[in-house]
Amino acid sequence: MRVSHILCAMLFAACALFAGVNRASAADSSGLTVFLPGGDDISGWNVVSAAERDATDEKGLYDTYDGAVEGMQKLGICYAHQRMFRNSSGKIVTIDIYTLYTWQHAKAYYVAQKNAMKSMTNFRTWQITQEACAAQGAGTTTAYVWGKLYAACVTVQGGSGADLTTARAFVTTISNKIRTYKDR
Repeated sequence: MRVSHILCAMLFAACALFAGVNRASAADSSGLTVFLPGGDDISGWNVVSAAERDATDEKGLYDTYDGAVEGMQKLGICYAHQRMFRNSSGKIVTIDIYTLYTWQHAKAYYVAQKNAMKSMTNFRTWQITQEACAAQGAGTTTAYVWGKLYAACVTVQGGSGADLTTARAFVTTISNKIRTYKDR
């Protein structure tokens, strides 16, 4: 039994090298904050600092996402960070941003989320850019964006045109930060 664990570990390491995974150069959970808007980036929205959550390992993923972790890992998610914003009327925006093992994982995650939104009845969907999409339904606005090794989900409480504009502002900011990021 022990030999099979060693073989699995060696096979995983070989696959990671073959796939070109260099997790040291990718932003880990704490490094993911470089892609997130700060308190002054989007007018009217302030960071809820007490709500920041990091997931730098499997325990952190379970602490943050509980039962969704196995599915997240199958999609290639290895690190995550969650940040919340609040405006003066008390509306909340939640951003979950992930580091995935490869850009192929990041794109596949985005495509899966986009397709899931399109298949939901009573949801309207929009393509924001080639790397970002949004949907509204059930009183929320949700947008997804991906680039390089990263993917993010922006959730806005509410389903109005203003909420869609807010989601677009957040995903555009995140997309621009990912696009201009230089790996270490």
